[in-house]
Amino acid sequence: MVKIKLTDDFHRFYLKTIGTFFKNSRTYSYKEVAQIIKLRLGVSFKKLLIMNPTELEVIAKYIKSNPLNFPHSEEKKFIDMYGKYRSNKLSKIIIRKIGLKACPYCNRNYIYNFKRYDSLEATAQLDHFFDKSKYSYLSLCLYNLVPSCSTCNRRKSASDVVANPIFNPYSDNLENHGKFTSLGILSVDDLKEKELSFYSEKRMNLKIKRITSDSRTDKHIELFNIEALYESHRDIVAELYQKRVIYSEDYIDDLMKNFGGKVFHDKDELLKLVVCTSIKKDEIHNRPLSKLTRDIVEELKFI
Repeated sequence: MVKIKLTDDFHRFYLKTIGTFFKNSRTYSYKEVAQIIKLRLGVSFKKLLIMNPTELEVIAKYIKSNPLNFPHSEEKKFIDMYGKYRSNKLSKIIIRKIGLKACPYCNRNYIYNFKRYDSLEATAQLDHFFDKSKYSYLSLCLYNLVPSCSTCNRRKSASDVVANPIFNPYSDNLENHGKFTSLGILSVDDLKEKELSFYSEKRMNLKIKRITSDSRTDKHIELFNIEALYESHRDIVAELYQKRVIYSEDYIDDLMKNFGGKVFHDKDELLKLVVCTSIKKDEIHNRPLSKLTRDIVEELKFI
């Protein structure tokens, strides 16, 4: 659900880590691998490593259409090579430097680095957007490595995104194509009439409203089981309903008047305190469930 943005500086950093990996390897030769890539794909290894998602998709389609051009022994070599890279601390540095705190596929689980006994560890797993068993020549490509939670990595597993496209977090995301909607009862009078409490799950029917006709939306939602998983977060929505009743526009104005510039700088920062996450689109990656919260906050006309 989150779009990942990488800079030219990050490209240079990644190429440097790859260079370090080969320099320290007693098994793999950068020159030999570069020759294989040039022969099989017609591009330089360096260029392939930082190809953007659109270019990678073209390469992946070529691989899929020409399976006889790629010997099994070479494919196994690339898979084994990635395994060595993944077990190296360099991969954990990459995860940390990308800087995501929530899974870009589901926005439900934290992914982050931590230190254990002076060793850098990561709760994130690196998912191959183009599955490494089918597209092993792309196994070390930067834009093919997606930091994700174990749940999403396991569900996606060996799915072939060339045959069944989903959103690549490096180029697009569900944020632009679907919005959570609670379809719930908003007024206190309606609650009394139906004898429902603020916490009753009968108040809402949590769904994702499609806002574009992009075919990847349904495939993404189905693959990661988004709607079914988010059913367990109705309590978050119920709490937002409560907060909306408490934090009326007049009350929010009073808080801004009394504490603006002291406890918080602006209305966005105040609402972040109220709903317990950032409501800015470009900060959805910082906390799990930020996409859900933002969409319901908009539905409730908080913003």
